[in-house]
Amino acid sequence: AYFPANSILRGAAIETLNPEQRQPLTRRQIAGLLNRGSIQTRFAVGTAVLLLAVLASLIQVVTAHARNYLVNQLRDSASAIVGWNATMVELSLPADAQTLDLADLAQARAGGQSFDADAMLRFRSLIDDMTEGGLEDFAIADREDIVLFSLDQRQIGATLPPLESADKTVVRAASVEGDSTPRLAASAPVHNRDDELVGSVRFTLRLTELKEFLDRMRNTLWAAGGAILVLG
Repeated sequence: AYFPANSILRGAAIETLNPEQRQPLTRRQIAGLLNRGSIQTRFAVGTAVLLLAVLASLIQVVTAHARNYLVNQLRDSASAIVGWNATMVELSLPADAQTLDLADLAQARAGGQSFDADAMLRFRSLIDDMTEGGLEDFAIADREDIVLFSLDQRQIGATLPPLESADKTVVRAASVEGDSTPRLAASAPVHNRDDELVGSVRFTLRLTELKEFLDRMRNTLWAAGGAILVLG
């Protein structure tokens, strides 16, 4: 009884001496606030706060694990796709090619067949399917990083940043200012028969479906965890 009685008497005395002065919130007042209610109520509230903290931590861990796993799978897929495209371009190059040009791309050969109208249609259909899957940009550049072919015709003739590696395929995370959707940027060098760099293939994947899946999973976990928390 000492603490509540002391708090009441001290507060009443100060209020009598300084009725217009607003007293600051003290540690004793906070402790008194936390001590209100029955012991069952305080136990239930404390347990709920603890379970809520555990639930939030678990959801964060599960979401981060799922994101890392799926992103790693997409990295492998993007590396295989851009590497395959670079290999197809390499197979179509003349033996003495020193850089890529439009004539080489127009006369490209894949699997021993000329890149005719049917092959172009199949290629366009593949690009359309990849676009639906999140392909945001696809470009083929020459040795000087000048775009020769791109899904965006306005980009043709523009200069791209230098390759991060002239020897191997690189897949890295990318971002766009003002857009929280994650992206993957993949690039693969193109070499001639003498293993000299003559160009590159690059594309960017916008991971919209991944973001939507993670958001749905997070909301589902919160809904299920919230129901368990209320029952608990």
